[in-house]
Amino acid sequence: MQPYKPILKPFSRTLRSNLTDAEQRLWSKLRRKQILGVQFYRQKPLANYIVDFYCAAANLVIELDGSQHFEPDHQASDAERDRALESLGLLVLRFDNRQVMQELDAVMQVIFEAVEKQIPPAPPFFKGGWSMSAETPGVASDKKQNAEAPTPTTIRIPPFEKGGLGGIQTQLLTTHLEIWTTAETEKKSGRGRSSGNGTSVYGIKKLRELILELAVRGKLVPQDPNDEPADELLKRIQVEKARLMAEGKIKKDKPLPPISDEEKPFELPRGWQWVKLGNLCRLENGDRSKNYPNKSVLVEKGIPFVNAGHLENGRINRDEMTFITQERYDLLRSGKFFNDDILYCLRGSLGKSAIIKGFDTGAIASSLVIIRIYPYLNHHYFVDYFDSPLSFRMIKKYDNGTAQPNLSATDLEKFLIPLPPLPEQHRIVAKVDELMALCDQLETQHNNAAEAHEKLVNHLLGTLTQSQSADDFNVNWQRIAAHFDTLFTTEASIDALKQSLLQLAVMGKLTDSVPKKPSVYLQDLFNLIDGDRGPNYPKSHDYMEKGFCLFLSTKNVRKNGFLFDETQFITQEKHETLRQGLMKRGDIVITTRGTLGNIAVYDDSVPYDCVRINSGMLILRPKCSDVIPEFVMIFLQSPVFDNELQAKRSGSAQPQIPSGILKSFNLPLFNIEEQHRIVAKVDELMTLCDQLKSRITQASQLQKKLANVVVEQAIAS
Repeated sequence: MQPYKPILKPFSRTLRSNLTDAEQRLWSKLRRKQILGVQFYRQKPLANYIVDFYCAAANLVIELDGSQHFEPDHQASDAERDRALESLGLLVLRFDNRQVMQELDAVMQVIFEAVEKQIPPAPPFFKGGWSMSAETPGVASDKKQNAEAPTPTTIRIPPFEKGGLGGIQTQLLTTHLEIWTTAETEKKSGRGRSSGNGTSVYGIKKLRELILELAVRGKLVPQDPNDEPADELLKRIQVEKARLMAEGKIKKDKPLPPISDEEKPFELPRGWQWVKLGNLCRLENGDRSKNYPNKSVLVEKGIPFVNAGHLENGRINRDEMTFITQERYDLLRSGKFFNDDILYCLRGSLGKSAIIKGFDTGAIASSLVIIRIYPYLNHHYFVDYFDSPLSFRMIKKYDNGTAQPNLSATDLEKFLIPLPPLPEQHRIVAKVDELMALCDQLETQHNNAAEAHEKLVNHLLGTLTQSQSADDFNVNWQRIAAHFDTLFTTEASIDALKQSLLQLAVMGKLTDSVPKKPSVYLQDLFNLIDGDRGPNYPKSHDYMEKGFCLFLSTKNVRKNGFLFDETQFITQEKHETLRQGLMKRGDIVITTRGTLGNIAVYDDSVPYDCVRINSGMLILRPKCSDVIPEFVMIFLQSPVFDNELQAKRSGSAQPQIPSGILKSFNLPLFNIEEQHRIVAKVDELMTLCDQLKSRITQASQLQKKLANVVVEQAIAS
């Protein structure tokens, strides 16, 4: 077996658990000694690298290349890597992912011939050849080596029980538990059913949507043939409407057009009816006359004045309630709500809704509408409907498509609602509440586990940076390495690892380096140059899409380099009026106002010959040859620098760091040779981290796709 660097082993273990699609496909043909009885290993550390596949018996390395490997920089790096491996007596075969996915037989033939050439002849393949899925008879398998490798399987979704979900809700939560809880975590919109946490798990979000979609399709609970059908319910509602109109309590409304068969989104169970919302309720807009309460008339106590921001998870959030006086309330001609009314958002966050509970009365802002449901209907069923994907498909149909999405009450009354019998409405609401409570528990457990995982990762990485000796460092690293593949399983954990590597780099602990000067001021190594702030500073009308000189904005200087998706230019005449802020090749730019600490190097890769910074940036221009820009970039990206930056910044609404403060920042100064070693080591480890993060992202995206498939198949059942 070839030697390798021990530090690579935990990285390889994590890569092994996150194979790409092409790697999984090829591994299914290499594992379990399927080729001439020889053992292959996947993601194997060799020398300074981690190779995709390795066969020790044949001294063979197989590398699979994605599209990025066709770029010149990658090709040069691959060639250097191949030379290093070949110097160890290894044969290197390279295939691109497309070949593996589309021409696997040809790829396997090349590999077979290479193995056959590298080792003495062996008995022919057992029956089944490369496509064998069972273990090859008579050939001992390396159980330990292959224990971590999942055998590719086809995910089969169990069919839903006829006549509603029945006991399938437990199956939904347990059979696909990994799918629901391993997809990406995202910020909540404040719309729909969810727990009170600030983030939601994509899989659980899809599970909630599935529950509500099944509810309005009549697939959540079984139908009872003894229930009074919805058409009888509608007759009683019509009688009630006629009575209210006769008593002058409501106005006679214009009949809505009947629903054609083409309009109906899907078939409903027996006893249900498609109904337009306007036939089941009255809609009331807020007062939009001169009496409308603007901010100047709001008071600390009084009558609740509810806006869209108060609608959260189907309820009214009272924590930041706004109020109007009784006198202002009395002036309003409409928009006054009462208990059991439903409030619905017509503008901005379309579709947010909440049921009024515990309010004697109140008034609504102009972005809301009051939905007053007629008797013989379950108000909570309507709230569940408004949270369902069906309702949001209705929104998409009627949204006017302007910059700020909005509906009119006239559009809202056209929404199609699948109306079940009243007893089934009650059963649906109870079942939805039950299942949503289970989703809340699942989400809380997931978020608690994620929080604990994040704390553990940060603590263990902290032991590395706080190690007092080489022995302490090795002990702390071994503790992490032993559990690497369980610690670094999220994008956030990889980002934390990157930050720790940067901090270890500037401390010299990655390369066992000792700085020749422990602390040097930035001003000793760099001239700090402000952007021009004089009377000739460009105004908005001076900017052009194309021009002589690129004028940087904060959109162009990101955390780890330049981004030129959006650019602005000034003319040569305007450029020549500016006194300072002109960049030279080799300069480093850092943002010093608003977003602090974004950095980039103006090197030969930047395609603009004339570049100026704006007034919220600084140029760091080397004044000596004691430091290389790449090492300075590592320092400026490290927690060492960021912690000092946050501690010394000023301003709250718009934080800033003046050049007079920045120039007194300290950095350790290593000799040039050590700086190059540190940069090379950081580049090597960051590449591994990026590979890990990419595969974690791919795995998360796969989980999202699986969640979508489960939902689609459940609805179609």
